[in-house]
Amino acid sequence: MLIDLEDRIDCPGSFATSIARAFAHHTNVPVRVVVKHCCFENWLISDPRALMGARFKVTKAFESAVAPNKADNVTDATRLLNSIARGKDYHKRADAVAIANKLNPDAMARNSRSFRRLLRLLGHGQYLRQSRNPV
Repeated sequence: MLIDLEDRIDCPGSFATSIARAFAHHTNVPVRVVVKHCCFENWLISDPRALMGARFKVTKAFESAVAPNKADNVTDATRLLNSIARGKDYHKRADAVAIANKLNPDAMARNSRSFRRLLRLLGHGQYLRQSRNPV
């Protein structure tokens, strides 16, 4: 299960544990929970190259805001996307799909700890033992 933390004040790990326990209490189906720190847009900004071919002009300021390993710390990823959007503002559905189609999971992992956690739970070989630091 993948869920974003959004405005909750909970620790992502504690929130994930509480959700997993709730599922375990009601079903025998194994469930693993990853809580995306902040919002899904933080993952979209974690690979600046994916944005370059779309309608976004990636600046050095943008890159330094997300790399290395800083995408999860951006407090308003949507605002950051709007700051580099050409024409109209970032569209949560259409732009997210266009960006997602170009994302490189290894590049995302270099800049997002929460994405590395997802990779670890999915069994990615480089993150089987830890997801705290990029490989």
